[in-house]
Amino acid sequence: MTDPRLTLLQGVRDYYSSKLAEHGPHPSGVDWSSVERQRERFRQLTCNIGEGPNSVLDLGCGYGALWDYLVGEGKVVRYLGLDISGPMIAQARTLHADLPDCVFEVGSQPRPGYEHVVASGIFNVRAGVDRATWEAHVQDTMRVMFEACEKTCAFNFLTSYSDADRMSPALYYADPRKVLDFCITRLSLDVELSHHYGAWDFTVRVLKQRSGGGAEVDGHLSGRILPA
Repeated sequence: MTDPRLTLLQGVRDYYSSKLAEHGPHPSGVDWSSVERQRERFRQLTCNIGEGPNSVLDLGCGYGALWDYLVGEGKVVRYLGLDISGPMIAQARTLHADLPDCVFEVGSQPRPGYEHVVASGIFNVRAGVDRATWEAHVQDTMRVMFEACEKTCAFNFLTSYSDADRMSPALYYADPRKVLDFCITRLSLDVELSHHYGAWDFTVRVLKQRSGGGAEVDGHLSGRILPA
C-alpha cells in the first residue's frame, strides 16, 4: 500500500534529491548553511538523550549526519534513519557501510521500538503544498512521532518571528506558541521549547516517560520555554 505521506511529499523529495545532487553529502546538500549550524541543531534535538546505550529513529535522516554526531557524543547504539529520498538513502548507506546497528531505509512513517524519535528540518520546505494541508501534515507527523517513541521525540521549525524581509514564501514558518499549545494539549505535559540559539528556528522536545499524555492542569496549560 502506498504511504499517503510519500504522495504529499513528492515535491519535497525531489527538492532534497536535487540539493544532494548539487552539493553532495554536506550540510548544503540537506539545505543547512554550515556544519556549525547543523551541529547546533543536532545538539538542540538530542540534549535530552544521555550517553548510550540508546536507540534513535531519525526521521528525514538525509545522508546520515546525525548518526555521526551521536556517535561522537557517545549517545547511540542502535539507529534507524528514514528518508523519502532514495538518493539520500543510497548516499547514507555508502557512507555508513558495514555498521550493523546503523540502518537506513526509504520511508516517512516512524515505527515503534526506539527510545528517541527525532526530526531535523523536515517541516521547512512545503514545495507547493498549501498552508492548511501542510499544517495538518505537520501535526499528524508530530503525533505519530510521539506515539512511536518510548522516551522522547524532538523536532525543529523555522520560526514565524523571523525578519519579514528574509522569509521565503516557499518555506513554512511555524508559530512557536501554536506548536507548544498543540504539544501540551495533544501529546504531553512535559515539553521543552528552545528559541534562543540564534538560527531563526526553534526546537521542541516532548518527553513521554515523566508524563501521562496531553491534558490540562487545573484549566491552565503548563510547559517549559527555555530562555537564552
